[in-house]
Amino acid sequence: MSAVLLVLVLNAISEGLAVRQSTRAIVDNFGQANQYFDQRADLAAPARVRSELADLRTVLAELNSATAADVDELAAMLPDMQTLVAAGHDDVTIAHQLHGLSSSLQGAAGSLHAISADADVAVVKVNDRLLAALQLADQLNAELERTTVKLAPLPAQGNLIPAPTGGK
Repeated sequence: MSAVLLVLVLNAISEGLAVRQSTRAIVDNFGQANQYFDQRADLAAPARVRSELADLRTVLAELNSATAADVDELAAMLPDMQTLVAAGHDDVTIAHQLHGLSSSLQGAAGSLHAISADADVAVVKVNDRLLAALQLADQLNAELERTTVKLAPLPAQGNLIPAPTGGK
């Protein structure tokens, strides 16, 4: 689609240059016609009047053909311009759709950020509780070790182990 647009734009530029050249020719013709009138032809001399009228007819005929060529070139450019306008309309529609999509994605990204922040807080809390549980487990293991060391000298008596008397 972009290549088609590029070709259409280049074609429009080419046609515009042709119109500009034709316009310059028209301006030159007007300048030449103005020079004829600046010379203030002697209208009393019929031969000069005929010559001036013939020159004026020639200029007007050139102006007429240049204008006809310009009209033809503009008519040829019109379908290209209509195609460009239609393509531009489609691009605007797509841009509006993309804007809505980007707004939705932005909202989703904000939600994901909030969820990840909440998850991060929850993970930190769980980590703190696991550390506390590990400390309690270490304390329990230390107490069990100490109790095992204290009870080691006593002979085993089945499932029942008497409490230490504390030196009594």
